[in-house]
Amino acid sequence: MFTKILFPTDFSAHAQKVKTEILKMKDCGIKELVLLHVVDKKLFGYSPISNELTIDDMFIDGDITNSAEIKLKEWTKDLDSTDIKIKYDTVKGNPFDEIIEYSQKENCTLIIMGSKGLTEAEELLIGSVAEKVARKSKIPVMIIK
Repeated sequence: MFTKILFPTDFSAHAQKVKTEILKMKDCGIKELVLLHVVDKKLFGYSPISNELTIDDMFIDGDITNSAEIKLKEWTKDLDSTDIKIKYDTVKGNPFDEIIEYSQKENCTLIIMGSKGLTEAEELLIGSVAEKVARKSKIPVMIIK
């Protein structure tokens, strides 16, 4: 049923919980797990020059992406004890849009994610990424509390 799972992660404590739950689900017919980290384009949204620059123009972009890929490799090793094929990717953009688009592009059958991420204050103001993904996704979404 849920043979290809997309696991978007921000490496928060809640995402760590999701990783633990995925390990418990290893015998449920999962064939492939895709770890995804979205570099949020809003990182530079409050700069007075942000209209003139893109995230690709910032030196920090490479550092963020490299750091995320290192963490994704570590998390892949943590999950490697299963018979599940694991891959990972990093994309840039608006997290909930990118998660939904990526799930469609990869023909995923389930999105599994934590209920909270790193920016709890922002979630109070504009809503959580998990909530937006759950509302807009065309495939089932499992949210781990």
